[in-house]
Amino acid sequence: MKKHLLKIFLIVIIFFLVIFFFTKSVKSFLNTHPAFKIKKIATSHKPYPNGHRQATGYRLKEEEIKKILNISEQTSIFSLNLKKASKRLEEKPEIKKAVIIRRFPDTLIIQLKERKPVAQIGVRRYFLIDEEGVILPGPKNFPFANFPLIEGIDFPLSEPKIGRRYISQNLYSGLSIIKFLSSFGEFTPLEVPATGGAVASGDLLLTGFKLKKINVKDVKNILLYLQIDSPDLSAWSGKTVLIKINIPEDNEAKNALKKKIRLLKEILPLHRPQDVKYIDLRFKDIMVGRK
Repeated sequence: MKKHLLKIFLIVIIFFLVIFFFTKSVKSFLNTHPAFKIKKIATSHKPYPNGHRQATGYRLKEEEIKKILNISEQTSIFSLNLKKASKRLEEKPEIKKAVIIRRFPDTLIIQLKERKPVAQIGVRRYFLIDEEGVILPGPKNFPFANFPLIEGIDFPLSEPKIGRRYISQNLYSGLSIIKFLSSFGEFTPLEVPATGGAVASGDLLLTGFKLKKINVKDVKNILLYLQIDSPDLSAWSGKTVLIKINIPEDNEAKNALKKKIRLLKEILPLHRPQDVKYIDLRFKDIMVGRK
């Protein structure tokens, strides 16, 4: 009986050893065969809604990807851990999501979703941020021309770190207003400049109204600064009007605010720019504050 059990034990051991060495041989073959060396990396960038492009025009190049993923001429398509490689790409502050797919025998397909800047903040320098409050690369010493500036935020003494998410209820209030305006039926991106500049999602227009700045110091009294450039409002052309709003908390409040914003084109012609201090949309009736 003992000899029989020993025989079975030895057979099982030999079987697993055969499987182990066979698997190891196959893996070694796949990792070393020239046919499976990575020869091409194809990237696709998920387009932004309405044709928006990142302000910096940033795109990961093949050589950058190879450096990040430590890919050489000898790297096999099978030796790359796709999950870990995707995570390494997502460590780049510009990349929100990365998906890597093998295309046999020698190609990697990398699908990238980049973070889309929606606004800017000013802390010593000016930084672009995305809808989640992540600080994007490429700060400037002067404001970006095509993104609304969010003010009224308590920043730390140190300069924001690229790639970090800035946590602030006031900032999120400003971002929620921008998101609300972005979903607004009549708010559309600016045309691409003839000089070839980048289109910014922050360039929100209500057929002649451009969002320039948001002050969120008091979330119950958010200040929007809209620059007017409409042939229908020639007296206001080039002027900036201050709009007071609060954050709509439900669909009914959102619809009411939308209706009030649409009425701006009817209200402004009734007043001279030099007489208007602000327009308050926080209450049931629209109030015009006079200077």
